[in-house]
Amino acid sequence: MRTKHTQRGYTLLFAVITAALVLGVAAFIVGVARKQYIIAATTRDSVYALYAADSGIECIAESGPGNYDLSVIGPDNKVSVDSFSCNGRSSSAITFQKIDSNINPSADIPTIFNTDFAANPIFVAPPPTNGGATDYISLDFVDENNNHDIGCALFRIWRQDTPKQTVYVESRGYNACTLDINLNRYKPSSSVRTVERGLSWWIKSI
Repeated sequence: MRTKHTQRGYTLLFAVITAALVLGVAAFIVGVARKQYIIAATTRDSVYALYAADSGIECIAESGPGNYDLSVIGPDNKVSVDSFSCNGRSSSAITFQKIDSNINPSADIPTIFNTDFAANPIFVAPPPTNGGATDYISLDFVDENNNHDIGCALFRIWRQDTPKQTVYVESRGYNACTLDINLNRYKPSSSVRTVERGLSWWIKSI
């Protein structure tokens, strides 16, 4: 008399369940690792951008924006000054726009300045565009191998010489930049991984 087996297929079922559990654990580990990688990469890019902004502030402060000669004003109320250099890199061209009673003072001017522009004109670089300072001075950075993949900084400079000299600099740092062939300067990359960090620096005479 034959014995009837009632556990036929149990080994296969056990193998399928075990494989599913192993795959589930593996998927969980991969998911956590991926998130950790994204967090680490974002932190790295953020640090690059912050250091670019900070380096920009240090570079432009070293150039002495309070010493720029703004006395030779053209008929369009603009003054061009020499570009500044930092660590072997040169900034893009610097042109100031004089803002006085004859120009609409809407160039996103910081509140630390005296707003009596007729008596105390203010200079902003680069010149305002369509009523606002939408353009920037740029400076790119390179590593020891002369690679342009460690970021760049964009600046705006405001200066008022009376009644007391006040200089305000806004620096925006980016972790990834590309060369704008038309403007011959570096600008933030259009990549979704591009990170922006901003810093400001100002000094006012006593």
